[in-house]
Amino acid sequence: MSSIVIPCSGCRTDNPTPAQQLLSRPRCQRCQQALTATTPLEVTREALDGVLRDSPIPVLLLFYSQWNAPSTMVAPVLAEVAKRHAGRLLVLRINSDMNPDVMKRHSATPLPALLLFRGGSERKRLHGAHSTVELEKLLSDSGVVR
Repeated sequence: MSSIVIPCSGCRTDNPTPAQQLLSRPRCQRCQQALTATTPLEVTREALDGVLRDSPIPVLLLFYSQWNAPSTMVAPVLAEVAKRHAGRLLVLRINSDMNPDVMKRHSATPLPALLLFRGGSERKRLHGAHSTVELEKLLSDSGVVR
């Protein structure tokens, strides 16, 4: 079973959460506050395939690098999209410098690369920095949001 770590907005505890439980309103292990992924979450190489396969909601995955200016530019846009669609879209990010094998397997170049998955399969992709409007259009055209 694959898990992602969702930080609690109340007590700041990191909560490993199985992907299948994302829609069942998981709670913080420490304070019992409801957990919602309202920010892009860093995902590990080990968890990525399982989360993509097991997530009951669509996943928007960002391949980024800290040295890449467009990756830096897209970060606040992605944060806004994650907050706006919390509970209906899981926004993940993976550092391509630390995970070159994953980047190569997904042909995620040039950076930043945004890949949209649904039901474990890639549906759409964008490369480069994009505005919130462009990301919303991608999600709308893909049937992820209305």
